[in-house]
Amino acid sequence: MISQQVNSGRMDHHSGWEFWVDRGGTFTDVIGRAPDGSVHAHKLLSYVPGVYEDATVAGIRDVLGRAGATGASISRVRVGTTVATNALLERRGARTALITNAGLGDALRIGTQERPHLFHRHIVLPEPLYECIIECSARMSVDGTELAPLDETALCKALGSARTAGCENAAIVFMHGWQYPQHETRAAILARSTGFEEVATSHDISPTQGYVARGQTTVADAYLAALVGRYVARLAADLEAFGPDVRLELMQSHGGLAPASAFRGTNGILSGPAGGLVGMVRTGTSAGHDRLIGFDMGGTSTDVSLYDGQYPRRHEIRVAGVRLALPSLDIHTVAAGGGSVLRYRDSRFAVGPDSAGASPGPASYGRGGPLAVTDCHVALGRLAPDFLPRLLAGMAVNFEIALIAIAIGLVLGLVLALLRLGRGVLGLPAATVIGLMRAAPTFVVMFFLLNAIPRDATLFGIKISLTGMMAVAISLVPYSAAYVADNAVGALAQWRSGSHLGALLFLPNLMRAFFVLVMSSGAGAAIGVTEGIAVILRQAEQLPGLEDKLVLFAFGIALFGIPLQAAFYLIRALQGWLSKVTLRRQELGK
Repeated sequence: MISQQVNSGRMDHHSGWEFWVDRGGTFTDVIGRAPDGSVHAHKLLSYVPGVYEDATVAGIRDVLGRAGATGASISRVRVGTTVATNALLERRGARTALITNAGLGDALRIGTQERPHLFHRHIVLPEPLYECIIECSARMSVDGTELAPLDETALCKALGSARTAGCENAAIVFMHGWQYPQHETRAAILARSTGFEEVATSHDISPTQGYVARGQTTVADAYLAALVGRYVARLAADLEAFGPDVRLELMQSHGGLAPASAFRGTNGILSGPAGGLVGMVRTGTSAGHDRLIGFDMGGTSTDVSLYDGQYPRRHEIRVAGVRLALPSLDIHTVAAGGGSVLRYRDSRFAVGPDSAGASPGPASYGRGGPLAVTDCHVALGRLAPDFLPRLLAGMAVNFEIALIAIAIGLVLGLVLALLRLGRGVLGLPAATVIGLMRAAPTFVVMFFLLNAIPRDATLFGIKISLTGMMAVAISLVPYSAAYVADNAVGALAQWRSGSHLGALLFLPNLMRAFFVLVMSSGAGAAIGVTEGIAVILRQAEQLPGLEDKLVLFAFGIALFGIPLQAAFYLIRALQGWLSKVTLRRQELGK
């Protein structure tokens, strides 16, 4: 769906904002294209109680807000949604009554008697979508002859009983009704007058031969009509708040688009998956690939598709055990997503079909949700919900170590610098000490401190309790003190010569030393200090593959490196500015 608007990577300019939305059961992805051709992407939960009811409009508002635009500039919104798909998979549709000919009440249940597994002794049939069955004494022949008239009195009585029992919608499927709809049309009028909210007739929904497929398609439409209708109506009303000229179009199962007014329940059964397939094809072919396999795993369902040079199309599909006679892209959908609920049955976990959804989500979200597929990945170490907090806490330890080392090094380095510049006999010993500290290997000092000094030692009457973190910090003090001393000597010389501004170069040099110490503090991982690198290494041990370990390590290094490199850049910029100003003042002084 999104990719339909992209032509060879080129974006055309438009008079208004255009949005493409993939609204799933758990997450919603929003792509917005501004009038200048720039593209903005956003991802959010599909439903957050108390914040927003639906993510489509919320995501559009977020994109516009970040871009500083208003809703009045929206020209078109195209949506692919799994609302119908997920409702069918999870059996969350309306309570539906099936109205059919006398003697055919069990025909849809029997189906085609197809056996998916020929030698399985125990065949589990999917639960039907209809809740009650009304058989009518009406029948048309194959040539259009009325064999039995519609008994309207009996039908009205049965319809009233079904409404009393709680049925909300009605699906009307008569033999040969696709070609001779008189009885279906009259039954629909009676059903609406009885109070049924949504009424679907087979000649309108699926005017094709084949009672079973036509009947199941009609039942599915009635089953989903209210849910899909409410969703589309609410979405259209919310978009109207942006402006009266916003055009809403929805992706259909066959890969085309339909205006909101023409979008029905069965149109949207593969709405979201169809958009994923179209996007895969446009992206893959633009990269030079004409044979593709699509695997689209969401929170509720997983969609698999094959592209072999042309879009795979079918006139009959099966979704969640329901046979549907409608044109669609050939996509296989199963109720197995990241949020699919797990239940322990028959000594094993059973997956789905219901999903934890966006709220409360899987148990690992910490919102009281059920056990889901995502939680299994957490338990197996493939996902680490607390990895980022632990990594950030570890990085805080790196900064703490560097702060201790720079504080001690600052005091010691300034003392050595003053002694070095003094005229007394201590100048040469101070220079020697600075040289030795400059050459001191960090690891040697660290392991000496850990092994030569007891954890609870007494030095000059002072009790010392040396932790691993303190050992790392102290091992960095020689480098810190030597660096401070060398730069302090230069700064003091600048000050004495009257170049006070040049002396200020000591401050960015000190900042540079601090960030070097932050990076050097990663050596603590070698002795078990829980700093950033140690957190990454421990998490990597739980990952099964080398590729996963490398990706995790690259992520951790990037999280370290990018902020530090940004800091070094700013420091270099400050140093360059101070140097230029100093030279300019010196030239003016001459």
